[in-house]
Amino acid sequence: MAEITRRDFFKIAGVTAAAVAAGNFGISEAAKNKSLKITTQAPVVGSKLVENGAKGSTAKVYFTKNINADSLIKLYNLINDEIYGKVAIKLHTGEAHGPNILPRDMVQKFQTQIPNSSIVDTNTMYPGDRDSTEKHRETLKINGWTFCDVDIMDADGGISLPVRNYIHLPEVSMGKNIINYD
Repeated sequence: MAEITRRDFFKIAGVTAAAVAAGNFGISEAAKNKSLKITTQAPVVGSKLVENGAKGSTAKVYFTKNINADSLIKLYNLINDEIYGKVAIKLHTGEAHGPNILPRDMVQKFQTQIPNSSIVDTNTMYPGDRDSTEKHRETLKINGWTFCDVDIMDADGGISLPVRNYIHLPEVSMGKNIINYD
């Protein structure tokens, strides 16, 4: 079995998050752009219960090798027909001076395409620069996230939300601010 790096794990997690957001939306003409690779009906991580063979949900996955604002906007345009109201854009805003931070100018250009949107993140459970709201806000300044407000989803605590058609968990704990978004 091939080893997976931490970086690859986070790439997979990001694609999975995008897949959940994308749901079962149709593929638009923009998807035919050669810079976008469309993989349909890819399983969402954790949605298939291998141990008992239960069927899980599937989602369309959109992937681009080009990490830039134009490619992000093209991907967003594939799914935006079903997005409405106040929109949360979940990003990893990074540890102080961390190497794995998306360029702020790219994120700013992308966010301007999404009306009524906010960048969101959460405090970390591990010790570091983002394990409290106060330290997290200081880290946001250090890393240049000053062009917009960043909503720290668990700044005001958590909330338990029910899981529809659950198998193992009837509810899941999330940052309380999730209820402020559509």
